[in-house]
Amino acid sequence: MNVSEMLFSAVIEAFRTAILVFYTGIFFLPLANDIDSKRKRSAAYLAAYLIPLIAYILAQNVYINVVATFLSCLIVALPVKAGCRKKLFFAFFLWAVSIAVDFSAGFLFSKLSDKPSVNYLASIISVILFLLSALLVKQLHQLRDGETLQIHFYFLLLILLSGVGTVIILTLEEELSQKACLFIGGTFLSLDFMVFFLYETLISNAQKEKDQIFLLEQTKAYEQLITDSRENDRKIRSLRHDMKNHLAEIGELARLGKTDEILQYIGYAARELADATPQVSTGVVGLDGILNYKIREAAANGILVKKKIAVPDSVGISAYEMNIIIGNLLDNAIRAVTEIEGDNRLISILIRYEKRVLYIRIENACDETKIVDYRGRLISTKNESDQSHGIGIMNVKRTVDKMNGMFTTEHGEGFFIATVIIPEKT
Repeated sequence: MNVSEMLFSAVIEAFRTAILVFYTGIFFLPLANDIDSKRKRSAAYLAAYLIPLIAYILAQNVYINVVATFLSCLIVALPVKAGCRKKLFFAFFLWAVSIAVDFSAGFLFSKLSDKPSVNYLASIISVILFLLSALLVKQLHQLRDGETLQIHFYFLLLILLSGVGTVIILTLEEELSQKACLFIGGTFLSLDFMVFFLYETLISNAQKEKDQIFLLEQTKAYEQLITDSRENDRKIRSLRHDMKNHLAEIGELARLGKTDEILQYIGYAARELADATPQVSTGVVGLDGILNYKIREAAANGILVKKKIAVPDSVGISAYEMNIIIGNLLDNAIRAVTEIEGDNRLISILIRYEKRVLYIRIENACDETKIVDYRGRLISTKNESDQSHGIGIMNVKRTVDKMNGMFTTEHGEGFFIATVIIPEKT
């Protein structure tokens, strides 16, 4: 193997390793950004790059190359936080996809031409197909989570397929030299990678902007929650401060035998106290705050809320995480119930903590046609013009996934149920 072939192999393997790293982002949660984690990732990615490259350059044996490819797929998954079984399945999946695209490209090009450059072009087309597989797998993963295909996905798919077509045409062109074929094929490969990762960067930035909008809404909700809590405290302090005067007034009315006025007076004081008394008081500040805020919001919309809550003073979940999960689920429930007419305007909340597991179940009445599409997939009930359209449910799922929990939904005729199960952090 001469120097030019080694350089070509090094470039091709660098592209392959980049795709392997991209695959880890599809199947595993985002990795930590501390220095130690970055060092481990860098070492793993370097090893995943060098092992198949060295095996190919030195051994040039198909069996050794196959084993080196599998080791590369396994090593790239080592830094992620997941069980050994999941990492092993991930490595086998990547290995199978990689072998499949290599075999398909090699078989196809061996039938198309016998030019000396055919092996180089087959390697280029193999990488493009591998990149194409990553795009398709990611989209399938997102479809499973209830997202829909966007128009820019088809645009990117067309670009990658055009790269495949161009390389095939180069293979059939007899007059082009080997250097010209490699230059054009390499250019299309580089452009495909640039467009692909530019696309991913733009999508990531758009998601961050949506998350910022969502966090701004959550911050406003917290500000309102704090304002309401302060107002409730003020009412309670006012009642306590005036208690002597209230008792004196009631005593005077009793002395005069004005029973109706006494009942009216007590009823007014009771209403004041009820308004200031929280609906939920578990001792978990984050849970109490968001539940009381949302229950008041539901009541203001004429919605009956039934609740059954049994949790200890600490459940191992931050107020921020609790706000995202409970807040978004109740937002969707309230919005769904407000869109229906009749007496069935009801939300049921069940929260319990058993055997170190937090169980959350929120059921609400709904118009099913506004909750799921014709395929039965979960959709947002928000107005299409709302910039935060669909972010709520996605953030619930993302937050629950980070805590190794489970988020499920079910629906039927006139009802919708969201269930969250979160194990205690160890």
